[in-house]
Amino acid sequence: MTIASGSLALASDMLKHVNANGYLNFAAATTKTIAAGVIAQTQNWHLVDTEAAASTDDLDTISVGGGATDGYVLVIAPANDARTVVIRHNIGNILCAEGFNYTLDNQQDFAILIYKASISKWLCVATHTVDNSTIEVAQGVTQVKALGIGTAQLAADSVDDTKVGNRVPQFYRRQGGSSVNFRTAGITNFTPSGGLRIQWGVITVSVGTGQANPQQTVTFPVAFSDVPNVFLQPLDSNARQYHHAAQGETATDFVISLWENGLSGSFGSTFTATLGWWAIGPE
Repeated sequence: MTIASGSLALASDMLKHVNANGYLNFAAATTKTIAAGVIAQTQNWHLVDTEAAASTDDLDTISVGGGATDGYVLVIAPANDARTVVIRHNIGNILCAEGFNYTLDNQQDFAILIYKASISKWLCVATHTVDNSTIEVAQGVTQVKALGIGTAQLAADSVDDTKVGNRVPQFYRRQGGSSVNFRTAGITNFTPSGGLRIQWGVITVSVGTGQANPQQTVTFPVAFSDVPNVFLQPLDSNARQYHHAAQGETATDFVISLWENGLSGSFGSTFTATLGWWAIGPE
């Protein structure tokens, strides 16, 4: 017996949920607009719009209506590609499966919810698992977006830096007299909290005959937030002819100074000194 050949009462009731061939068939979607984080469910299939057409809005609570009881199925989708609906986990009466917020911001996004009467909550799964400021799908590959995860989102020791390419070695502790100025002497232990910056370069200094103290200013590629420590390494065959030092360090630059190795006061020949430098300081 088909639905159409059954009793009129039964057919009428059945056709609220399935078509004449027995296939699941929700009523045409109606649009629900979020108001203070809430929409009211009245059927199985709704489009959801943001309050006052805001670019993004949070959905925290779905009021139970339309005959919803334990096991009731609800499907929702964003009403507009240009407006984002964020289903928030356990803020109101919605529990998201992974414990993350779900972000619906495209026409192909949707969420399926089942009402669990024993806890008065909607159990939700959706096409987006986390806020898309962190995760994106590019050419079918799910990946972390550039700058999508900051240090505040990482648990202590959650990342093995030996697995990371182009890495700076982990900087556990530092001793000194200032929490910000790496050149201040002291024996206080500090754990850098604002990030560590290490920079490296190679510079040449022209030395002229009779010159007493040739100098060359080096500007850091990226400024430090405070004065770093600077170290020098001669890289040329003339290194035996001169002493060297880094002077006048600031957060943005320093000066390389050379002196004649015999301390006679001036150099007796013309040459080019090549020195490698590296600086370590607060980011």
